[in-house]
Amino acid sequence: MVTTLPAAGYFTNPSRTNGEAKTAQDNTLAFLRQSIMGATAVSTLTIVSGGITPTAAVHRVDTSGGAANLNTAVQTNTVDNQFLLLMPTNPANVVTVKHAAGGTGQFILKDAIDYVMNSVDDFIILWRDGTNWREVVRSASTYTIPDGAVTAAKLIDTIVNDFTALTAPAIDDMLAMHDTSVNAKRKIRFDDYLKVLNSLTEDTAPDTANDFLLSYDASAGAAKKVKPANIALSGLVFLGYVDAAGAASADFTSGIDSTYDDYLVIMDNVRMASSTNLCWNYRSAGVWVTTGQLYAYRCSEIVGTTLTHTQDTAGSTSLGYLTIGNVPTAPSDAGLSGKALFCSMTNGTKQKSVNFEGAHSAYNAGSFSHAKYLNSGGANGTSVADGLRFKPAGGNFSTGKFALFGIKKS
Repeated sequence: MVTTLPAAGYFTNPSRTNGEAKTAQDNTLAFLRQSIMGATAVSTLTIVSGGITPTAAVHRVDTSGGAANLNTAVQTNTVDNQFLLLMPTNPANVVTVKHAAGGTGQFILKDAIDYVMNSVDDFIILWRDGTNWREVVRSASTYTIPDGAVTAAKLIDTIVNDFTALTAPAIDDMLAMHDTSVNAKRKIRFDDYLKVLNSLTEDTAPDTANDFLLSYDASAGAAKKVKPANIALSGLVFLGYVDAAGAASADFTSGIDSTYDDYLVIMDNVRMASSTNLCWNYRSAGVWVTTGQLYAYRCSEIVGTTLTHTQDTAGSTSLGYLTIGNVPTAPSDAGLSGKALFCSMTNGTKQKSVNFEGAHSAYNAGSFSHAKYLNSGGANGTSVADGLRFKPAGGNFSTGKFALFGIKKS
């Protein structure tokens, strides 16, 4: 039980006996020992069922082994307005003083932030206010949070801005982190931290136009975010991919904009279900252009070293779909593979052109042939394109994969 001070005037009362005065003096000394810091040697309390029972103003706190939460300090041996200082006994047995855990003797901590004691320098001073212990101050090994609502930004600003910048980090340098499994601060090597990537779910179909990656802008000395579509590799930027197997067309309706004038399309194993002509078309202002423009193309087919077929069409009838070349239909034939360069697609002052180079192998009537196509063509319109389509002249694709790349202007 807590010892209380004698009432005012107790000793000056002329009727007070010598024995009563001695008892009151002992009670006064007992009160000072249990409520004044430095009045008695520091003792250690072990957390039991989330609580401790202080018998003095200063205590070390330990656990029964490992980390533990401290939810309450029993008030049996304390008085209102008393101060209490707590320190860890063994930093390896991490003690977390919990905010507002509930019950008589709970802790009300500043900004509702739990206090983790895992250093020999850690301490917290509390003031008894009725049935609660309110935080007065915590040790300088932690950080004072600005007044007002606590936000992630405030925490980062307060902690990180206090550090000295490391301009040449090494792979064995340490990063600070919070281990949620034990509610404790930890440190981790930079290379071990990167292993976290292995536990992330892979995005096998990233949205190159809207997703973001983390990057570091060396010129500005700042961390930034960047869209995958804006990351250049050898001047090419990947914009999209279509597997056209069984489809009537392979359409690219995003990524074609003023960022690029020219585009490269890689085709792989393109085969038709029926028609042998592979065609292309473009979209402007959200509408596929099929009338009102003239087109021309030159198609050369080379088998071995012999030019077996040349076709020129110039000033043809209204634009429908421009032929790129003949494509095999037999399942035993290898599909057409190649690359097509589309120029001036988003330039509103130039006509659009395409240059295609591709090849396929075919087995027909007991003989094997290898055909190579060197095609070029274009449309005489100057309207700005915002889409690109590939399709058979009739029917659907049997197989075929198309990848679209933008060619950076600079």
